[in-house]
Amino acid sequence: MNYKCFHCEKIQPEENFLIEIKNSFRLNRGITGLYHCNKCSSGDNGFKRCTVCLKLLSIEDFNKRRAQGSLSGRENKCGKCKYERQKNRINADPERQKNIKIRNKNNKEERYLRNPQKEWAKYLRHTAKANARKRKKEFSLDRLFVEELFSNQDNKCSVTKIPFDFNIPSAYTSSKRGVNIHSIYQPSLDRANSSEGYSHNNIRLVVRILNLARNKLSDMEMNRLFKSIIKKENSQKEMSVPFNYQGIMLTNAKMRTKNSSFKDFELDIDWIKEHTRKGVCNVTGIPFKLSKTKKQRVSDKSNWRYPSIDRINNEIGYTKKNSRIVVWGYNQAKNVWNDQQIKKIARLAIANSK
Repeated sequence: MNYKCFHCEKIQPEENFLIEIKNSFRLNRGITGLYHCNKCSSGDNGFKRCTVCLKLLSIEDFNKRRAQGSLSGRENKCGKCKYERQKNRINADPERQKNIKIRNKNNKEERYLRNPQKEWAKYLRHTAKANARKRKKEFSLDRLFVEELFSNQDNKCSVTKIPFDFNIPSAYTSSKRGVNIHSIYQPSLDRANSSEGYSHNNIRLVVRILNLARNKLSDMEMNRLFKSIIKKENSQKEMSVPFNYQGIMLTNAKMRTKNSSFKDFELDIDWIKEHTRKGVCNVTGIPFKLSKTKKQRVSDKSNWRYPSIDRINNEIGYTKKNSRIVVWGYNQAKNVWNDQQIKKIARLAIANSK
């Protein structure tokens, strides 16, 4: 017996529509009762027909299907039809959709309060997996392993021994995620060796401020930075900052001012020249180290010692009293916080490393 495929519209023999389910064969018919040949169902043709608009589209126009049952791993409705259906549903009863959002938010909050470590483990694993994919690094973590890290470390940072702050629920609300003044002691997954991936032997839980401070620094470089924060180095400059690099620093500061809420800007090339004359960081005393190429001077994050303009108070712009020239590693560590918080982290990290 012959059947007509819904997708390619070709009349084919019955054996082309048979699929094996629980050691028995049956005809491949969707929920709409239409026949699908095995070649089209698997997505090998590279196209699929939408069950709503009936258009033959590329397989990429269909969203990935999480649930099992689709041989091609794609939805039956194309992305455009699915979006229109959701839009019409919201417009038909906006009050119902609003109540659903409130209910879902409350459910997430209840789950978080019952077991914050579990919710944080899911959130940290998700962000780590995205970072591994972006950086093309190995990833072999699971949620249970991250949960075990919390219990093994007694819910404390592995380096500073500071208890994690679970009060700010970043794990279930997007409004508090990311770097902000409240996230200083939130848990964060740190790779002991930043050149390697997210494996069981290379992962530890630390407070967020330490992870940002460390960046791509080795433990030896991080210890040097922290020691110089506690007690300023008395180093001699290795080289003067050339005029073209001073211009790049000034231009970058102007661009950040233009794209930010603060508009105060008083810096000029003479001010930068005066503050880079000694060739060392104004806070740590660490000598500046310049990158070789122009591109590296702006974007090479592996050189933690290149000069950077830091605002002492992050709520004020680039005024002469509120600005200083520091090594980029210190600027990254300070981020949205202040000098006192950085010194606290530095003292605890050095004390627990002995």
